[in-house]
Amino acid sequence: MIIKKYDLSIIIPYYNDEKGIIKLVESIPQSDRIELIIINDHSASISWILAQYNHVEIKYYLQTEGNRWAGAARNYGLSLAQGKFIMFADSDDYFVSGAFDIIFNYITLDFDIVYFPPTSVNENGKKSLRHTKYSDLVTSYLNKKDEAIRYEFFVPWSKLYKSELIYKHNIQFDEVIASNDVMFSLKTGVMGRNFKVSSDTIYCVVESSTSLTKIFSEEVVDSRFDVLCNYNTFIAKNLCPAKKISTISCISRARRIGFYKMLYVLFYSLHKGYPILPDSNGFKRWLKRFFS
Repeated sequence: MIIKKYDLSIIIPYYNDEKGIIKLVESIPQSDRIELIIINDHSASISWILAQYNHVEIKYYLQTEGNRWAGAARNYGLSLAQGKFIMFADSDDYFVSGAFDIIFNYITLDFDIVYFPPTSVNENGKKSLRHTKYSDLVTSYLNKKDEAIRYEFFVPWSKLYKSELIYKHNIQFDEVIASNDVMFSLKTGVMGRNFKVSSDTIYCVVESSTSLTKIFSEEVVDSRFDVLCNYNTFIAKNLCPAKKISTISCISRARRIGFYKMLYVLFYSLHKGYPILPDSNGFKRWLKRFFS
């Protein structure tokens, strides 16, 4: 068992984004309570960049063997983390000003998970809508105590995890090309009974035109659909079949691959009893992004 030497471990999968990693590291303040674990996922070394920073404990590892992609990198980081609490960040995102004053206040309260509403910008620094699903989940909980946040906050960032929750239940990321974080987020949300939802924003997502959310290769489309199927199976078994999520986004992506791929996803969804159309909140978010 790894001894917990730090209050907080921040795990970052990295792949060829020097400009992004610099901004992210510089958004983390000087503190001996933090360890920063950067896992380079089969890309060019950035040790020369990180060598200029000594305000925070940086542990940098090259992942050159085994599975690729962010899920494998995050699992590697989890195997090394020595923090009592854990956060995840993507190398092209950053923490907003004052974020760590807020984070350290919540560490003293000892929750399993704390959810924060993120914000987002695009590559040009203009406001994006990438964060809206997650900020809406926060608002819905704070206003109506809607616990959908526990199973629909699909991403690992903008959350604070007690490390004991992750290791006790042996929760890991799927080592797949896309949607590696969905099942991790679902399992931690379901198993983290002692949770808190904050109205404070600590994290900014940078919406990139080259991110996996913009890629529609067959491998990516298949990965996303496989994970969605696993998600709905877990939901039906551990929560409620009525909470299974719509497959419309997977059907839409499959259409870009080809007509028969779209038919396969559609008919498989119908066979399994997955909902096709999103709920009213999902439809509103889709309209907002469509007309933005």
